[in-house]
Amino acid sequence: MWYFEKLNRSFGRTLLFFLLVLSVQLISVSSARAQFEEGDVQISAGGGGSSLGFGLSGTVGYYVLDGVEASFGLGYWSLDDTSLVQVTPGLRYVIDADSFRPYLGTFYRRWFFTNDIYEDTESVGARAGTFFYAGRRTMLGLGVVGEKILDCPFANDDDCTSIYPEFSLALSF
Repeated sequence: MWYFEKLNRSFGRTLLFFLLVLSVQLISVSSARAQFEEGDVQISAGGGGSSLGFGLSGTVGYYVLDGVEASFGLGYWSLDDTSLVQVTPGLRYVIDADSFRPYLGTFYRRWFFTNDIYEDTESVGARAGTFFYAGRRTMLGLGVVGEKILDCPFANDDDCTSIYPEFSLALSF
């Protein structure tokens, strides 16, 4: 069975965790300002898991212009009968606001499976969300992602399109 479809089944648990993290962070949000200016670097990390396995990811972003981040992400998923590595370059625009920073972005992702059961594949996606300040240069990113596998192996194209929450802890310096 295709793992992209299986990962969507844990959406309810992921959404519950997402809402719990959001509640805790909204209570502790400070009005401190982080920087999103040209030349700033941002590092973020994320992860998740279900009965299928677990995954970890990290992203490094560089602000090429004020509010415009070029990023490179690397993720690893350990699943039932395979593992996969995801390489994800992307662009994000962070909108200036007082107590939080909404963002819009796009990305390309290459999936490398570690065995011959599945073929390596590619996807593209878009994201929207916001950064909430947790400290002077520490933020919690919460948003939603829409992703589509480009070389869909299924007759029903909906099996290769996914919408899911995203959350991350980001440090800016």
